[in-house]
Amino acid sequence: MRKKIMAVVLSCLTIFALVASSFAVTFSASAVSVDEMTKAAVQIISRSEGTYGTINPNDNGAVSIGMLQWHADRALQLMRSIANADTGSAQSILGSSFYNDVMNASNWNSRTFSSAESTAASNLLTTSAGKSKQDAYSDVQGYISAGQNLGISNAGVLVYYAELYNRGMGVAKRILNAAAGGGSYSSVTLSKLHTTALANSSSYYTDRLNNAYN
Repeated sequence: MRKKIMAVVLSCLTIFALVASSFAVTFSASAVSVDEMTKAAVQIISRSEGTYGTINPNDNGAVSIGMLQWHADRALQLMRSIANADTGSAQSILGSSFYNDVMNASNWNSRTFSSAESTAASNLLTTSAGKSKQDAYSDVQGYISAGQNLGISNAGVLVYYAELYNRGMGVAKRILNAAAGGGSYSSVTLSKLHTTALANSSSYYTDRLNNAYN
């Protein structure tokens, strides 16, 4: 009888261990491909952003553009890459003054768009070159890789970090540092990162952060 009881207990413990290990694997970045994480992050980010030609002329002090709402200097980099890819169309659509700013500005940290600039930028973003340069998958994969290079090992945290990174590399790193509290980034949990992000963001982002977390 004792042997039978022990056998049942051992079986239960084995099943529990297997179930526990399956949950651990589910959330381990090593068990989830970069492709899966990237696609999940693109889906989350794109829900809150726009289409190819979307312009937010003043997004908390600087312009945001395109399907991932590239912001400030990242908006400048995107516009410049499109202009370099199709100089003729860029000059024609933007006009000489706006085109020269795109090609020569040192930064767009506080650059906002006028109504006319917004229309011109939207027209450029929806050209063939404009659409091809808005490579959301490639950009977001870069966000995931940046998190991995920092030592983040949890797949959920990496996807959430990508959402933060889309707002800006500096923002993402600052929030991650606060969540780690001086410890290793690999120890940061999704709930801790989310709580920290809410505490370090304006109410403007609250709904977006909650959607990403959920």
